Amino acid sequence: MSTQGAASNAPINIDTDGPGGGEQTRVPLPPPLVRIYRHPIRWIENKAILLADAVVLAHLGVLVVAALYFLITQTNHGVKHWWDTTVTPASLRHDIRDVGEGVLASCFAQAIVWNPFTGRHRNAGHTLREWSKKYHVPVVILAIVSATAIGAVAFAVGELILHLASVKAATHHVTGSIWNRTLTLWNSNWDKKALGFVSALVARRPLHILFDETQAYFASRRAESGKPLRWYHPPVFQARYNYLRQNEREVRKYPLLLKPVMSFLLIAGIGLAGYGYYILTYKA
Repeated sequence: MSTQGAASNAPINIDTDGPGGGEQTRVPLPPPLVRIYRHPIRWIENKAILLADAVVLAHLGVLVVAALYFLITQTNHGVKHWWDTTVTPASLRHDIRDVGEGVLASCFAQAIVWNPFTGRHRNAGHTLREWSKKYHVPVVILAIVSATAIGAVAFAVGELILHLASVKAATHHVTGSIWNRTLTLWNSNWDKKALGFVSALVARRPLHILFDETQAYFASRRAESGKPLRWYHPPVFQARYNYLRQNEREVRKYPLLLKPVMSFLLIAGIGLAGYGYYILTYKA
């Protein structure tokens, strides 16, 4: 995701002092974020909201993958025949979908709670940007390839552990009431979904730059337009918005084409999630 302007790749400046005092940078931690030793109740409230946001986005990730899997492999007779005869046995095909659901669930959950104001996140993507300049490869590709490599190793180790521990979740068929059908989101092949989730969690560091750029894009757009925050915006997003409103020179400028692309992806994601729920609860 390319940006323009002097501040596009600059780290966010925050108050880095600890309980015992310390060095002060240019601006304090933006609201509604607080430090636990100063406002413990508010800190707990923020964490609870972020946990709820992560749970919701994780489920959306599961549903999006379910929809994409069905649309890509099951709607065209020729593709379906090739997929069913090439990727065998059937359990392997289901494992691919279930692991993919866990991976995207993990990525969505991590992205929604991304906090650029923590010390370890302030220079997110610095190494990848250096590699991008050196090897002339887009940062997005470097991030995805690096995360895939790390995640593949984590997956292999996790798969071995599950095999040695003889962990094998059952496949539950969609029958009965709407609630019983919805339960399959959690109790059907949960081991593969959990393995995908954890693998993406282990491989999260290269993805930090994607989380940061995505949040920066939406926060910059809202700050530049002067639109107020909404109740559903996570505390970390609100903090970034407030920071940018106070530091307008750091509001990023994006290519005009990016707006319709991001809007399409957002709308498509919501639509796929709804369709994925239908697939998992009525057709899978």
